[in-house]
Amino acid sequence: ALATVGYYSSFGATAPSRCLAGRYGDAAGRPDDQCSGAAARGHYTLAGATSPTQYPCPAGTYLPTMGGSSVESCKPCDIAHYCPSASVEPLPCEAVLPSSITVDVGGQSARDCRCPAGRFLVGDATANESVTCVPCPEGVDCLLPGDTVETILLTRGYWRQSALSAKVRKCRARGDQCV
Repeated sequence: ALATVGYYSSFGATAPSRCLAGRYGDAAGRPDDQCSGAAARGHYTLAGATSPTQYPCPAGTYLPTMGGSSVESCKPCDIAHYCPSASVEPLPCEAVLPSSITVDVGGQSARDCRCPAGRFLVGDATANESVTCVPCPEGVDCLLPGDTVETILLTRGYWRQSALSAKVRKCRARGDQCV
């Protein structure tokens, strides 16, 4: 029996069989279970697939090898990395934001890269400014990852000119107030 796309027909078989999950058949008449080949890296195929890129690994995962046979073949993206859809390897946050991390595994885009605890973000990438994670100076409480210059909290006895200022100053004491 002649196999159509997505199927193969072994010699002497009475009916064609679907290409196995992790394989694909993009041409009719495939003679064995190898079909046309393995699913592409960053992708997986289900039984009967006609393309090596039938399903991309979802954002937040990657697949460095060929032959993925289900979404479970895709691995969670490593911490301090992000993985857009169809990734073959995790992309380092360090490349887009020096000294940055992801809060958990499974980062999906560069937006998931954050400054770690003890550092905060300065700059605005949307305004084409360079961005970087800088150490929290004395007087700044940035114990959680993801702080920005706008969100840092000052400890008692310190001030800054505006929420956009990274320069923190110590108050001159006069009672409990800054002068």
